[in-house]
Amino acid sequence: MNAGLRALLANCQLDGSRPLSAGDIAFRVAPRLNAAGRMDIAERVIELFTEKDAVKAAEMAMQLNQLNGDRQQEEQRTLDEIQQKVESSPGMKEAYCLVVDGEGWHRG
Repeated sequence: MNAGLRALLANCQLDGSRPLSAGDIAFRVAPRLNAAGRMDIAERVIELFTEKDAVKAAEMAMQLNQLNGDRQQEEQRTLDEIQQKVESSPGMKEAYCLVVDGEGWHRG
């Protein structure tokens, strides 16, 4: 297994003690990979998977983990603002479909 994938799995606390499941990939590994493109530069994933040095790969995996944490916080902030907008507007509560925007929301 390459150093980047090994570091990413370790960062996801998937130590190889059991086979990976679809849920492991979908809810633990993929969000970290996706966060690079949504919050920063997707090229970081390629750099991780092409890194041969285990120490550098571990640092890169930690950066992806941090980006994922940043993404989660930003997403929660946006969801909180959406909830507030919906609760403060009776018409929105009754709408069949909503499209909501907000100032300063992250493009990702």
